Amino acid sequence: MTATKPVRGTVQDGIGVVVLDRAGKHNALTTDMWNQLPTLLTELVDHGAACIVITGANGSFSAGADLREVYRATQSRHEAEAFCQAVVGALTAIASCPVPTIARLSGIASGGGAEIALAADLRIADDTARFQLPLAGLGVVPDHFTYERLAKLVGSSTARYLLLTAETLDAADCLRTGIAHEVTAPEELDRRIDRLTARLRHHSAFALTGIKQMALGHELRDDLPRLSAPMIESFMAGDVARGAQAFLN
Repeated sequence: MTATKPVRGTVQDGIGVVVLDRAGKHNALTTDMWNQLPTLLTELVDHGAACIVITGANGSFSAGADLREVYRATQSRHEAEAFCQAVVGALTAIASCPVPTIARLSGIASGGGAEIALAADLRIADDTARFQLPLAGLGVVPDHFTYERLAKLVGSSTARYLLLTAETLDAADCLRTGIAHEVTAPEELDRRIDRLTARLRHHSAFALTGIKQMALGHELRDDLPRLSAPMIESFMAGDVARGAQAFLN
């Protein structure tokens, strides 16, 4: 029996789909998964994807980064840099992907999973969706890209509130704050996304790419080391190691 790949992609009728799939782990992302995402997105575009849907298997979007690997990344600056730049590299690859990206939100989107959702162009949720950025409790300072994207979406005041308190937002809160563009019943989620992707597929690829580049603004003005620098420093400060160990215990 062939094991299911923890991150995989397909293209059918011009629609790309990326699936995060770690059964029993709420699709928590390993370093390998973070590193695979940029290449996978490029492959889907090269194979004709006019837009890409990012989704999670097993009833969840993603619980975020695998905490065992978070803890391992606190053990040296080299490991912290490799891990944090893998995360930020995946996020910026989603944001700068030349075709529209859609986060299909069902169940939990927490930590790195929430960051992936923020990096996408559109977020369509069902009413089971829960969104959380529990970074402060773990000792993590977000990367510059994530903070700018969050502040752009919800406003700087609400961004500070969400990051400082790690408040969990339900689907209605996600819609109210602007994190979700639409919320629908679980049984309607796929049909709504199918209608949306069908529309995007028939729009001008040149126009869609141009609009995306315009919308990015200053979010990607820095390279990976500078974008990820605050996150790396937090990994070396000691609190992330203690926080990850506490969660694991």
